[in-house]
Amino acid sequence: MRNKRQIFVFITLILFVSLWSCGKETSYSVPEEIPLPPSLRSGQGQKVQYVSLDSSLAKRIEIRTETVQKKIHTMRFPVPAIVEPDPDHYFIVSSPVEGRVIEIAHFEGDTVLKGQVLFKIQSVIFANQLAELMQSEADLNYYQNAYNRLKVLAKQKITTEKALQKAEADYLRAVALNQAARAKIRALGIPEDQIPRILARSSKEPYLPIYAPATGVITSLHIQQGQPITSEQQLCSVTDFSRLRVSGFISPDELALVTVGDSVEIYQKSAAALAIRSRIHSINPSLEPQHKSIVVYVNITPRDNWPLPGQNVRMTIFSHTPQPVIAIPLNAVEFEKESPFVFVKHSPVQFEKRPIQIRRIVGNKVIVASGLAEGEAIAINQIFTLKALSRFEEFAEE
Repeated sequence: MRNKRQIFVFITLILFVSLWSCGKETSYSVPEEIPLPPSLRSGQGQKVQYVSLDSSLAKRIEIRTETVQKKIHTMRFPVPAIVEPDPDHYFIVSSPVEGRVIEIAHFEGDTVLKGQVLFKIQSVIFANQLAELMQSEADLNYYQNAYNRLKVLAKQKITTEKALQKAEADYLRAVALNQAARAKIRALGIPEDQIPRILARSSKEPYLPIYAPATGVITSLHIQQGQPITSEQQLCSVTDFSRLRVSGFISPDELALVTVGDSVEIYQKSAAALAIRSRIHSINPSLEPQHKSIVVYVNITPRDNWPLPGQNVRMTIFSHTPQPVIAIPLNAVEFEKESPFVFVKHSPVQFEKRPIQIRRIVGNKVIVASGLAEGEAIAINQIFTLKALSRFEEFAEE
């Protein structure tokens, strides 16, 4: 009986505790902020690393520094280039009519003067135009004399005014026909001052002379003597080497840094003493298909027969940044797994290994996007030594 009473009390107690627990609101303790891992905490994404030197080592390696400045920088960067004839000094000689080559007066490599005869062409078309000119010259002479004679007679009242007017009309018509015939001859490349000579020898040698368009050198010859030719067929090319054009190839990223008028220097590593200074004449902003580059054009005057068309040279461009930027020497930057960094001076014996973001590398300069502030000093030599010391300190910490 006693045991039954104890069991009843025990069960009643359990039910009371259960009902009391269900009626009470459950609460949990939640921290106000879950901390990030140390490597992701603000300001601790990348641990600041210092390189410390003792005074004797600092004195021995003599680290030089440069103060960071935000300003308009002069950029100097070399690019490949090739020499070409200046378009204004390169001439293609072609035949204005069909015919046959009866004489070649000059060959490849010959120097010719402007107005010299290069070729003689036998052509029916030229012969017909020459005959038309000769006839117009004869008609002009006849009608001019008739008009002058009737003017004298009209003054003496021997002839009528109507006859004088008709003679004047015939004379003016003859002048027009003669001018048209001369224009056809000039269209064949014969200068006006050469037409009297053509007329004087036309009965003996009815050939079409082809003249040199400028003083220069015959750089290519495309015909042989006795060869039949067609109208507009290329006969040769004449190059005036007193002016040349140099085409420099820059990357599309460098286009924003280059403008017409920037100074350039044309040189060759094997002949640095022959360097020629000039300026950018024009820029083609479209990609050149062969080199996939932007082409800048520079006109130069060669010196001591250098350079020559077709020669590969180097071109150094001196330009300015369009706005103030931070630019540091390329030799001050080191890379670690493709991540650039520099060593910022804190004291003569302590340098900070600091990562930077690079906007662009131009020649021997690096334009910095972030990571440096104006007024800071960075190491510009002994970079490899500082890098080795930083790695040594990393191993020592481990």
